[in-house]
Amino acid sequence: MYGVIDIGSNTIRLSVYKLGPDSKLNNRFNKKVSAGLAGYIDEQGKLSEQGITAIISALSEFKGIIESVDMKQLFVFATASLRNVINTEEVVKIAHQETGFDIEILSGEEEAFCSFIGAGIDTKLVNGILADIGGGSTELVFYKNREIYTTVSFPAGSLNMYYKHVSKIFPTKDEMAKIEKNMVRYLARMDMSEFENLQLCGVGGSIRGIFKLSGVLSEASKPKSMTGKDLKKLIKDYEKNTKEITAKIVQVSPDRSHTILPGMSILNAIVKYFNSNSIIVSKYGVREGYLLSKIK
Repeated sequence: MYGVIDIGSNTIRLSVYKLGPDSKLNNRFNKKVSAGLAGYIDEQGKLSEQGITAIISALSEFKGIIESVDMKQLFVFATASLRNVINTEEVVKIAHQETGFDIEILSGEEEAFCSFIGAGIDTKLVNGILADIGGGSTELVFYKNREIYTTVSFPAGSLNMYYKHVSKIFPTKDEMAKIEKNMVRYLARMDMSEFENLQLCGVGGSIRGIFKLSGVLSEASKPKSMTGKDLKKLIKDYEKNTKEITAKIVQVSPDRSHTILPGMSILNAIVKYFNSNSIIVSKYGVREGYLLSKIK
């Protein structure tokens, strides 16, 4: 058995896997804590004591679970939650002192690479774009002929955009437009026109939540794909029937109810910018890709 702890900006998650004879990962157990670390970063970019305490609390809870499992190896990593704060070394040191865990900080490029490897477990990635919308950042992987062409990471995620632009629990039409505009500014810095009109594969909780919501509203329990028009309609339906849609959001993703719509705005910006002709979602992502890169 192998374990992975993913310290993200929105949630901290423990996943336990068994490696099959064909090197296939079988997920045996998941436990997550909705820590919301992006909300504990001050104006100077420092993670507060409350944020550090939230990490220690989650890791301590996981430690008790891990000690009851016959685990061959455990890996702990953090993404934008810790790489984008100014006191990263301090947090990592305190976490080790309090729990004994060594936290590896993934760069944006490493995170994108792991997401691509993970998504490739159940998805044929030939030519297109992979988008991993996390709580504190968004990673894009541009790939050709089943190989990575280039990667890019933006400090705009569903949770930090929520804190930056949304005044209440759910965003207004204008607030969603601001989030989308913010993402377009990042995208406009790139010249990746050769990847227009290609398929977009999404990974991560935000995109999975969007697909769940789309499935509930369209009465298709597990939609395998969406189009740009489907995504646009989802946003328009929210603007017209806010009360009804927000009730559905709470129903399908209670722990992400406040970040689904900011994530949707980020995704919409990407889809429109590259004119993606279809959107698919993978149930695997950065955790599985990270684990495979370690044990292989």
